Amino acid sequence: MLIDSIGLLTRLSEVPTTTRTVVLSTERTHALVTVALAAGASGYLSMTLSPAELVDALVAVAAGDTVVALGPEPELLPVVPPGELSRRELEVLTLIGSGYSNGEIGLRLYLSENTVKTYVRTAYRKIGVTRRAHAVRWAVDHGLRLKPLGERARSRV
Repeated sequence: MLIDSIGLLTRLSEVPTTTRTVVLSTERTHALVTVALAAGASGYLSMTLSPAELVDALVAVAAGDTVVALGPEPELLPVVPPGELSRRELEVLTLIGSGYSNGEIGLRLYLSENTVKTYVRTAYRKIGVTRRAHAVRWAVDHGLRLKPLGERARSRV
């Protein structure tokens, strides 16, 4: 959840209205739920809710209830020490986590895009993920040094 979202919730809560606000988020931390509710949200709902659970929660909020529905616990990813990945797989995961596309990774590491895809597949298999977002989460959780997009080096031409 962005800090700007909290500011928006605060401003909306200051306007006299019967409209209720709900945060729909992928984040499930107690701190964010607490901040969102304190800023005026009438509900904090996880994007992992089923359609039926989401409808039930929204109906309850519309009826005047305050609802926190975080849904089922996310599937835990297997813990794979970074040492079990090759140096190249770690480089590729770090660049994925920094927002690079496969083509950009290839340019940066002087590899073909197909070779990058092979490293991506083997790294995903080793860390037990099937999606890029899960690989990014794994990279963050395992302390890989990710570079914000603004700090990315220029690709070779």
